[in-house]
Amino acid sequence: MVTMEKEAKKALRILKETGAIVFGHFVLASSNHSLMYVNKDAVYMHPEKISLLCRYIARQFIEDRIEVVVAPALGGIVLTQWVAYHLQKRTGRTVLAVYAEKDGHADSL
Repeated sequence: MVTMEKEAKKALRILKETGAIVFGHFVLASSNHSLMYVNKDAVYMHPEKISLLCRYIARQFIEDRIEVVVAPALGGIVLTQWVAYHLQKRTGRTVLAVYAEKDGHADSL
């Protein structure tokens, strides 16, 4: 049985392998400061790896009967598509992938 802890370790390994984990001084959108940043764009160049990460995310929600996966348009569309894909594949139910703009308008992919 695959546990959430094992998948978290696999996900961390993917982030490290792709150079997505960056150390330095960062001011986050929340105005908080951090010594580490996860640059998801570094993973996006590796379709197989981003698919795996999203499969790990989707597994956490298999029992929740998710119908729609929503993400911000800026930086979230790839994640939305892959999470919805893996949810649909695992559950056999239709799962839509949509994104939202800052103005609150949502468009389906």
